[in-house]
Amino acid sequence: MRTFSSVHNEEFVQKDRAQAAFDFCNGLLEGDTMIKTHWVIAMPLVQVLVGCGSQLAGTYVGDARLLEGRTESSEAGYSLDEMRAKIAAEGRKLTLERNGRFTWNTGSAVLEGTWRVDGDTLFIRDDTYDGRKIGSALQKDRVWKIGGDGELIYTGRYNQYNLEVVYKKE
Repeated sequence: MRTFSSVHNEEFVQKDRAQAAFDFCNGLLEGDTMIKTHWVIAMPLVQVLVGCGSQLAGTYVGDARLLEGRTESSEAGYSLDEMRAKIAAEGRKLTLERNGRFTWNTGSAVLEGTWRVDGDTLFIRDDTYDGRKIGSALQKDRVWKIGGDGELIYTGRYNQYNLEVVYKKE
């Protein structure tokens, strides 16, 4: 019977996540009948979960918008037009790779790390800041919303100014 550790090698790591999951599941089907039954039932779920995240893979460009139902901030430097101009000038981009890694140019730094999807939520976890490793004790998930049209919404930094940064696929 095959185990995860027996297929977890360099070739497995380099494959596309969806193909790797499919190969792993097929390997399990070669074994015990009970395991086959469980994996035949679970395989479509695994493929859907892996597939949902891989549909988000790509490069997204940042823009700003008002939070729904809020009024524009009157604080200098944080009006909607000023923030849109700042974000455009900084060239904010988020790239989600199919292998579960991301690169995020925030305008003031370049962050790298891992990403995952749970329902309509995107979680990214930085492990590198401007090329320097971040210790595991300092790593945390950043929570983003996935909009109905595939836009990625990050409210964390500008919520106090009634703004959110929206990233749309290039």
